[in-house]
Amino acid sequence: MSGTTTTAISTAEPFVKAPLLYKGKVRELYDLGEHYLIAVTDRISAFDWVLSPAVPDKGNVLNGLSKFWFERTKHLIPNHLVHGNVDRLGDVVTDREIMKDRFMVTKKAERIDIECVVRGYITGGGWRQYQNTGEINGHKFACRDAQKRAFPATDLHACGEERRRA
Repeated sequence: MSGTTTTAISTAEPFVKAPLLYKGKVRELYDLGEHYLIAVTDRISAFDWVLSPAVPDKGNVLNGLSKFWFERTKHLIPNHLVHGNVDRLGDVVTDREIMKDRFMVTKKAERIDIECVVRGYITGGGWRQYQNTGEINGHKFACRDAQKRAFPATDLHACGEERRRA
């Protein structure tokens, strides 16, 4: 990243000349034929909602973290990353400067809708589940007055995005 102030983008659609297949809370999936292009926007989400305004460079940072770990762990397990070089995209992008740090070209694979959530506190969707069942994604917690109380240890669990699609 250059360190200069950038415009926050809420969608990559004006900058990508490829069919949009999927639009998540932050990422967008485009069809390049043999591969996918995953664009990471500056949208911000909290408690299962996309909020405004977008945060400048958030997509660049998230994408950089993802690319770093895919590169760092590829010797442990193969992954879907093909490249993140904007110069290899040809005319697929309309603004190279905006897109250069916020995309990955990936192998085509079946998308699995999983979101990993690390919780230090019971809030948001976890609080709503806990109020109804005393559980969060099948995990029981002992305190009934637990809203905003810190977990004794950080809780990591996966949850499917389909719960937000209703």
